[in-house]
Amino acid sequence: MVLEAVMVVVDNSESSRNGDYQPTRFDSQADAANVIFQTITNSNPESSVGLMSMGGKGPEVLVTLTTEQGKILEGLHRTKNKIKGSSHLATGI
Repeated sequence: MVLEAVMVVVDNSESSRNGDYQPTRFDSQADAANVIFQTITNSNPESSVGLMSMGGKGPEVLVTLTTEQGKILEGLHRTKNKIKGSSHLATGI
C-alpha cells in the first residue's frame, strides 16, 4: 500500500465541448477523474487526490489534495460551467 498524492488536470477549454468522445470530451475527463480517484483511494485510504483545470483564462486549482470524493465531484461540476477559452497546457503543468 503505497501512499500517493495525485493531482488530476482537466481541460475546460472550448475544445472540451467536442463530441468525439461521448457525450463530450469534458464529461469523459470527469468520468476518468472519478475512476482515478477511486483507484488511488482504494489502494490506500490515506492517499489523496486534487483537481485543477487548465482552460479559460489560465490554470486554476479547483480542489486541493483530499480524500473526499464529493469535493472532487463538486469541483468537476463547477468547472463544467466554466468551459471557455483555450488550453494552457504548459502553464498548467
